[in-house]
Amino acid sequence: MKKEYKTGIFGIICLLLFTIWTVLVLIVDVKPVGIGGTDIGFSSVNTAFHDLTGVHWKLYVLTDILGAVPFAICLGFAFHGLYQWQVYQRF
Repeated sequence: MKKEYKTGIFGIICLLLFTIWTVLVLIVDVKPVGIGGTDIGFSSVNTAFHDLTGVHWKLYVLTDILGAVPFAICLGFAFHGLYQWQVYQRF
């Protein structure tokens, strides 16, 4: 098989698995155990894992701060693109 064909098949399989997982989260073991009574899929597994690990606020703050990194990178690319566009408009 060609490499492109294998890559396409792998992409389709990943898309199907993602779709199946999304549907399962919507319909399997959905209970209102989230904050404010929000419905959570696979609630038994999620609550068991939460009970096992607990809440770590330092980790929460770290991931919250690190979540801004991709946004800053995107802004950097946007400003660089605007700069390039302005430079090329002069020619």
